[in-house]
Amino acid sequence: LFRSVSQSRYVPASVFKGKVISVNEYQTTSRFHYYDTGVRIRTTVDVGGSIVVYWNSLADAVKGDSIEFVATVKDHTEYNGKKQTVVSRAAKVVVTKTNKEEVVA
Repeated sequence: LFRSVSQSRYVPASVFKGKVISVNEYQTTSRFHYYDTGVRIRTTVDVGGSIVVYWNSLADAVKGDSIEFVATVKDHTEYNGKKQTVVSRAAKVVVTKTNKEEVVA
């Protein structure tokens, strides 16, 4: 009766609403594509005291912006002793800038 997220065929999207904690860029090197380099972007959002991580940019959100988006929960992990939820396939992103300008992507 109970399935893990990886065993389920359909995982409904969830709505996340919170404040952007950080947007970080990481240089990466792939050993599988002739040592190509690239950039990965990690957006971290505080959703009611819980940490939500999305490995891409969410519109043009920066630290301190309020954000609301729909995404699929990919995994529940722990990093440096802090529990976090990793999400994918973000959509319907609405960013409210700290200067009250609203951006819809």
